[in-house]
Amino acid sequence: MPFDLRADVAEIPRSTDTVDFTLKLKLAREVKELRAAEELDEDLLKAKEAELAAATYTAALASVPRRQREDIYEESLEKFQAKPSLFRDQVDELTQFKRNNFVRIGVVAAAVQSLTKNGETLDDPAAIYDAIQFLHDEAPDQVFTLLEAKTLKLNTEEDEQDALHKSADF
Repeated sequence: MPFDLRADVAEIPRSTDTVDFTLKLKLAREVKELRAAEELDEDLLKAKEAELAAATYTAALASVPRRQREDIYEESLEKFQAKPSLFRDQVDELTQFKRNNFVRIGVVAAAVQSLTKNGETLDDPAAIYDAIQFLHDEAPDQVFTLLEAKTLKLNTEEDEQDALHKSADF
C-alpha cells in the first residue's frame, strides 16, 4: 500500500492559542479600576467580574500556513484590480486600502478556529469570516487589533519553525 503524504503533513502540529476579548469596554475598564482601588468592595467586584465574564468571547486561534496566506493575498489582487494609471505598476490608494483590509480580515479569519461565548461555540468557517469582518468593520479597533496581533505572533512562530525545519540536515 503506498504512503499518503497528505496524512503526514496533516499531522504536523500548528501553533495554537486563545484570546479573550469583550465588546463592553466600559465594563472592562470599571473592573480594572475596581481591582486597582485602594478600598476594595468585594461584592461589587465579584458582580462586575461575573458580568464581564458573561460578556467575554474566547477566540481559539491557530497559525495560518504560509501557502494559505499567499492564496489570500493573491485573491485580494484578483478581487481588487488596479485602475489604469499614468505611472507604471502604480496602484491607487483606495485599491491598496481595500486589498490590505481584505488580507487582514482573511488571515485573521483563517486563524480563528472557533469563537466561544457562555458555552456556545461558533466554528463554521463562513460564519467566523462574517464575524471577523463585522469585528473589523464595526467593533472598536482594539478588539480586531488584539486578534490580529495574536495571529501575527502565531504566524511568525510557525514561519521561524518552518525555516528551522528546512535548514536542518538529514
